[in-house]
Amino acid sequence: MNPEKIIASVGVRRATLALALLCVVVITSQQSDFFSGARGGLQILAISSGVLALIGAIYSFRVTYDAWMRSAKILNTVVITLLFGMTYIVVVPLFAAVLLVMDPLRLRRRSKDETFWVPRRSGELDLTSLQRLG
Repeated sequence: MNPEKIIASVGVRRATLALALLCVVVITSQQSDFFSGARGGLQILAISSGVLALIGAIYSFRVTYDAWMRSAKILNTVVITLLFGMTYIVVVPLFAAVLLVMDPLRLRRRSKDETFWVPRRSGELDLTSLQRLG
């Protein structure tokens, strides 16, 4: 699908007008007593067709689409900068503070005297010990 063929095409403009007209018809028919039992469904239909008409209006004109994409780039830059900035300012120091208080790799506290170090027996290297090694 080539978006260049979709933007500002006649089909998109017709679909936008149809959805906007549908939105207006649904909103006006909501106020009549004939559809009183289906007001929730009509509200959902009015909102969804209005949103689709707005999206269609953005794609109907090249200038509008280009302005929309420029604003999306600016919004993306601002949100990403703020989001990652707040993460580095708030979340990372909290994890560092937790790691300073408790060591997550050690499951229990060991006493100062306890050790698992086993000293190696040191012996003289001779021909028989080297032959045992292979």
